[in-house]
Amino acid sequence: MPAPELWTPDGPVSLERAVEEVKAADMMVIAQMADVCRRHRIALVCPACDASFEGRNGTVDSTWSIACKCRELRAAMGSGRPA
Repeated sequence: MPAPELWTPDGPVSLERAVEEVKAADMMVIAQMADVCRRHRIALVCPACDASFEGRNGTVDSTWSIACKCRELRAAMGSGRPA
């Protein structure tokens, strides 16, 4: 069965979010950037769907992820961020 789609004047939009695995080191950089971005009111925006990325977990989780409207980036972090 194909992924559900929403038809818009600009064409079909998939309602299923793509999942991409990223390196733990890359996710750590994103997490560090998030603190700076929050302080200075800067958002990381997906160029494909024009939506901001948002964190989807806690820093003690073994898998970290961020998501926009069209995709989710995940990283296996082991035991999470060191205390």
